[in-house]
Formats: sequence, structure tokens, C-alpha cells
Amino acid sequence: PRTSAEQYKRSGRVRKSELEEGDLVFFYTRGRRNGVSHVGVYLRNNKFVHASTSSGVTINDLDDEYYARNFAGAGRVK
Repeated sequence: PRTSAEQYKRSGRVRKSELEEGDLVFFYTRGRRNGVSHVGVYLRNNKFVHASTSSGVTINDLDDEYYARNFAGAGRVK
């Protein structure tokens, strides 16, 4: 799937505590009412890589305030 919302719908849910490298992490960046709008790829040690419109490709921590507040869930592609 092309969009983060479609990827979220098609991936199998994974608990945050069970994340593995390569799992997808999803976020509400346009408000929860608008659904999932951003996706990253989990690395390890609570870090994920994603493309930011303002910073390009970057690595962040899932516990960073912004991402923790907007975390929608995680998924694994089978």
C-alpha cells in the first residue's frame, strides 16, 4: 500500500513492547480524527527512522514528546 493509512490497515498489530527491527510505527500527525498520517520503520532501542518534510530522513525516539503523544500503533507486514 502507498499511504500510511493503508499500510496501517493492512499490517498485523504489534504491541509497542514487542517491536522488532523492520516493524512499522504509525502516527497521527494531522489529529486523531483524521486517522493515521505518518509512518516510520522501527530500528531498535526505541528508535525509528522516517522521512520528515522539514528535516528529511531522520531518526527519532518513540518516547520523544511529539511522537509519544501522536503514536497510533505499530504493525508488522507478513
